[in-house]
Amino acid sequence: ADGHLWVATWIGLSRFNGTVFINFDPGNTPELLSETISDIATGPDGRLWAATHDGLYEVRGRGFVRTGAEHGLASSKTYSVAWSSTGAMWVCTRRGLTRIQDGRMESIVEDFAGENNYPQNLHSLPDGRMIVFTTKGPRMVDEASLRLVPLPFELTLHGPPHRHEILGPDAQGTVWFRTDEGICRWKPGADAELAFPVTEDFAGKRTLLLTDSHGDVWMAGDGLGVLERWSNGRRSTLDLGIRHGITSFNCMIESADGTLWVGTGQGLVLMKPRAARGYGLRHGLPHEFIYTTTPLPDGRVVAGTRRWFGIVDETRATITSVRIPGIEPHVRSMIAAEDGGVWMATAQMGPVHVAWDGVISVTALARGWRNPREIHAFQRDRHGRLWVGHADGLHILDGEESTFLNKDSDPAIGDGGVRVIQEMSDGTVWIGCRGHGITVIDGRRTRHITEAEGLSHPWVWSLYEERPGVIWAGTNDGLTRITDGRCEKLSTADGLIEGMVHAILPDRDGYLWLTGLKGLHRIDPAEVGAYLGRRTGKITVISLDAEDGLLNAETNGEQQPAGFVSTTGRLWVPTIAGVAVVDPTRFRDLPAPDLPVIQRVVLDDEIIYDTGPGPGGAADYSFPVPFAPGRGRMLEIDFAAPGVELVDRAQYEVKLSGYDRDWRKLGTQTTARYTNLRPGRYEFEVRVAGHHNIWSAARGGLRFTLSPYFFKTAPFYLICAAGILGAGFWLHRRKLSIVSRIQALEQRAALISERERIARDMHDDLGSRLTHISLLAELANRTPDKPPTGRLDELNQAARQAARAVEEIVWAANPGNDTLDSLVAYILQYASNQLNTAGIACRIDATYEWPENEVFPETRHSVFLAFKEAVNNIIKHAGAREVRLSVQPQYGEVMVRISDDGVGFDASEAQGADHDGLRNMKARLRSVGGRLTIESRTGEGTTVEMWFPA
Repeated sequence: ADGHLWVATWIGLSRFNGTVFINFDPGNTPELLSETISDIATGPDGRLWAATHDGLYEVRGRGFVRTGAEHGLASSKTYSVAWSSTGAMWVCTRRGLTRIQDGRMESIVEDFAGENNYPQNLHSLPDGRMIVFTTKGPRMVDEASLRLVPLPFELTLHGPPHRHEILGPDAQGTVWFRTDEGICRWKPGADAELAFPVTEDFAGKRTLLLTDSHGDVWMAGDGLGVLERWSNGRRSTLDLGIRHGITSFNCMIESADGTLWVGTGQGLVLMKPRAARGYGLRHGLPHEFIYTTTPLPDGRVVAGTRRWFGIVDETRATITSVRIPGIEPHVRSMIAAEDGGVWMATAQMGPVHVAWDGVISVTALARGWRNPREIHAFQRDRHGRLWVGHADGLHILDGEESTFLNKDSDPAIGDGGVRVIQEMSDGTVWIGCRGHGITVIDGRRTRHITEAEGLSHPWVWSLYEERPGVIWAGTNDGLTRITDGRCEKLSTADGLIEGMVHAILPDRDGYLWLTGLKGLHRIDPAEVGAYLGRRTGKITVISLDAEDGLLNAETNGEQQPAGFVSTTGRLWVPTIAGVAVVDPTRFRDLPAPDLPVIQRVVLDDEIIYDTGPGPGGAADYSFPVPFAPGRGRMLEIDFAAPGVELVDRAQYEVKLSGYDRDWRKLGTQTTARYTNLRPGRYEFEVRVAGHHNIWSAARGGLRFTLSPYFFKTAPFYLICAAGILGAGFWLHRRKLSIVSRIQALEQRAALISERERIARDMHDDLGSRLTHISLLAELANRTPDKPPTGRLDELNQAARQAARAVEEIVWAANPGNDTLDSLVAYILQYASNQLNTAGIACRIDATYEWPENEVFPETRHSVFLAFKEAVNNIIKHAGAREVRLSVQPQYGEVMVRISDDGVGFDASEAQGADHDGLRNMKARLRSVGGRLTIESRTGEGTTVEMWFPA
């Protein structure tokens, strides 16, 4: 079921995966008790069974499950296995037949009583009945009664059949067997016919091997090394003794694709059907190097070679070599003439007409040809004109008239030489040039298609019109599809196998075949059109090469025609080793290859899965339990694609999900290696393609998990994160506690500082004023005889000043006034009252709506005292008539400007003098993050600016 080829031998079983044999015998597989394998067969359910001389074995993976006489078989010595139409398995043993169905075993033993009486071979007939060939003759099996019954018809055997040489029934229902009289064939209901009797030419000792899917009979003469095939009464031979040293043949099987496997005394021989055939030097052509091929009207094909040309007549199975004396032998280009001859290029005479009808005649039409050796293409248009393309340009022959076009007469022709000429359905002629793109000739008008218009390459080798308005151009770098003048390119990046396109040949199924240096490649124009619309993925390309029967994969095509499609639909292509003839119908509905098979998995030098014999590895490659931490240094996965490698060159791609982002190309390598895998979940997939470039589905199912060390797991990270968060929370709480204590201490210090300030203010300001009031009262008492009016006025003023000082202290201490709006309002009110009392006009500019930002008590108090000092200096010293006050916000600060028109002073002298008031003002503002500036000149007034943070 997995595509392996199993081989039964006298010393055990061998499994071939297309690359190596894996052997199973009692030495490495203890459950296999016998090394003598009589028969192997695959049941309807795909399971493999082996009949041995010591039991019947079911192959399960790399294990064997035995069934013997002790389990119910008629005998442990088994010969062959077959299945009836009811699905029952029948086993031929030394003592009789055993039927196994639904786990039950029932045997037919009585009918084999007597000496040397046992079943040899068992077959299911097309009508569902079972026939068994015994050593005493053929009998029918009555499944209902489990007895052998006579045949319901007469059958003359011409002698007893030889054991293991009974074949069938084949596709036509015929059973073949060998007797001493020769090879017999028999259809149920009729007598056996002696198809190949023993004669002098046909010795009786023949090994009957196979009836294939075409009804052909294959047999071999023992010791001769020659295979014989009988097809429709005709005999053909294949000498494997000379080619491969084969001396004897034992068995033969046919796979689903028609491949034949021959078991010999020297090993296995594979005979693969060829989809292509070739004609070369050994078939009769004058030379194996073919420049060009062209069809003749009568169905024959002319092949131009390095030694003139050959004519292939498949109908008569003849090849005729034509030699033209006096003419250079290289025939690079040609085209069929209307009279049955050909037009061909020569080195000495330019284009010549060659005819043959018993006598070869050559007619030259040379008229001033330039370098006639370089003629590359011919084309006859609908008007009968002959177009000849060469290295210098283009000749158009119309009867006796000749027109020459080159780059001088028409720049569109270019100077690279004409390589292909194609007339399209609309009458235009397209010219493909080497190095100059495409020239389209429409009557007397020409136009040019180059890389600037989207052509894939300026070297154009081939042209093909798919339908009106859709032209394909083969270039040195892929294909270009030209649709109504719009160019769309295809290259190897889009899925093409190669860039060189020698010819574009359509088959009857609508596919296009591209010839190149690596063989023939098929594309689907409909799929390409859909791909060009979306540009995702890659196009599907089917490839043919020497594996398919081409004498050589490298085709020729620097001259035309580089191939054609015959009236029978076959492709004729010139190659460097002969003419290739391909039947495209052989490639219809090509199936995808069978899935690859995972053979072995090694993880860090430990075999964890193996399909070979011996101990080690799991029974399958599903690993539900994660591997221990630290695994993943080296992972090696061996795989094979037996269904592909047995008959083809396998190409592999692998992908390890969790490691690879996309499919990774391995080519023919059958081992995928990965190093230093990180912990995680992985799934391995592998797919395979043969040389036809058709990919199988992906083989998956190999899933495994690499466990990380605990310190690299999510729980560990969670624990660490929880620990870090816990430590951070504790540190945060600790910090909050410390901050709370610091804030409490700061509040206490601030309270003490405020109390000290209030006490200082009361002592310095209020105390001095109360002392002044006390002195005034004492003076009034000492002079009672004098009127107290003056003293009382002075006493009254001192009392008011003391009351104002108390008011200022209370304002500074009241927390309700800790806002910027309150501060601005208070100092403006203070300045207005003091200046008006002193008879000085006051103008205030403070229309800004101040926010209720908090202002610390220290800031309010320091700003007010500095402001108060400035106002008092104006009243006492300035002699001013008018004062202008301005309070404005300035980039996060508040600016208070006080300007007077008084006498002024020299600010530089004042800065250096011992002025305690100004120094105190600066100190107060600096203590709260502010600053003070003074501008004054003698006789010009004074401006004081105070800045503090808002």
